[in-house]
Amino acid sequence: MSARSKARRSTSEVDKISAFFRRSVGVPSIAREVLALSENDASFRWNATGFTQQSHRDEEKPYEIKEGLKSFLGRLARQLLEEDQDTREFLNQLSSSIGTKESIAAQRRMEWVALLAFAVAVISLFVAIYTAFST
Repeated sequence: MSARSKARRSTSEVDKISAFFRRSVGVPSIAREVLALSENDASFRWNATGFTQQSHRDEEKPYEIKEGLKSFLGRLARQLLEEDQDTREFLNQLSSSIGTKESIAAQRRMEWVALLAFAVAVISLFVAIYTAFST
């Protein structure tokens, strides 16, 4: 029972990891596209030109909102790409460790099968020797 439950749990964890990768397959390409748009001044000139924000300090000149939007969008896109990469690396390591754990469990089961096969071979040898000497 416990072996079956552990196998089911690890299989479901691997399924969750692969589902994450399937769901987020387009995130890096979208983030790269947003990052490229944030570097293109023409993307912001059309919708945000002429809007300014006055600084709290009077000696500074007014701050153009299009520049703030560009830098904010670029920063968010870079952060999304970094977080996506970190998440993918973490999940790859997690998947690798689950695979290693499953390999160790399978190897332990194979050790028991090998010991059982060895015991059957020894018993067969004794039976063969006994029948050879008794006839």
